[in-house]
Amino acid sequence: MTARLPRVVLEYACGCRWESDRNLWHKTAHPRLLDLFCGAGGAAKGYHDAGFEVVGVDHVRQPRYPFEFHLGDAMTYPLEGFDAIHASPPCQGYSIMRNLPWLKDKVYPLLIEPTRERLQAAGVPYVIENVAGARRTEHRPDGMQAGWLCGGMFGLPFYRHRYFETNWFWLQPGHPKHESTICLGRNLGARARLVTYGPPGRISDGTIGHRTRAVHEATARTMGLDWMRPKELSQAIPPAYTEYIGTALMRVLQSAHIPAGARVKHILADCARCRTAKGADVHKRLPDKPYDMRA
Repeated sequence: MTARLPRVVLEYACGCRWESDRNLWHKTAHPRLLDLFCGAGGAAKGYHDAGFEVVGVDHVRQPRYPFEFHLGDAMTYPLEGFDAIHASPPCQGYSIMRNLPWLKDKVYPLLIEPTRERLQAAGVPYVIENVAGARRTEHRPDGMQAGWLCGGMFGLPFYRHRYFETNWFWLQPGHPKHESTICLGRNLGARARLVTYGPPGRISDGTIGHRTRAVHEATARTMGLDWMRPKELSQAIPPAYTEYIGTALMRVLQSAHIPAGARVKHILADCARCRTAKGADVHKRLPDKPYDMRA
């Protein structure tokens, strides 16, 4: 009796999959991700770039949101029919900016805990994003148990630390030392408006920020958010962050459909069919078996 060979699964960057024991190609459908408290779509752009079909929900109209948008309450919007959920509850109640004299007496909603309860009940992989002040501490036991990302991790000229709590595992990239100062002094308002910095070791003098149209446009391009207005940009999540998180999440979703015992190999390029469809001069005749594009 011939022993049955173990199933080999090759997964390509384009989302295609090839299974050895069936000798079949599968085009992985784009998983649907619900983007709660979506704002103008910074997080959504990153998830889209990672391969998700994104649907945004916010209680304020977002005419510049780049994907499907629904006006509604994120705390009551139906969660059924989605493969994953991202939520960015309002950060004002957790931010250091609430210590500003004109803000310290304001009361902001603290929605991380009720949001977490909703997402846990949904039973799908989720991501909750917020600022450093939302972390779990002795004084905030209901805070986020979260990893964090920084622009420096992706070679970008800004810091903007953001924290991501998930119910699945992901690895945080290495964090390079901060070599530049965004804004010298104690003016928190100015430091909030200024986003990017110049060459290492130099202090931003306000030439890169939100103060003029040209400066705002340069900052928006640097962050990959060129459709946003200044107020939207000041609160946005850089797409590089959620593309990184989304890529890891995509692997989690894909692995959930792979049979136990299968040997999985991830190919860091598109398959021959997708490359041909994009106009690349690959193989004149599509192969019966996949090629390893890394070779």
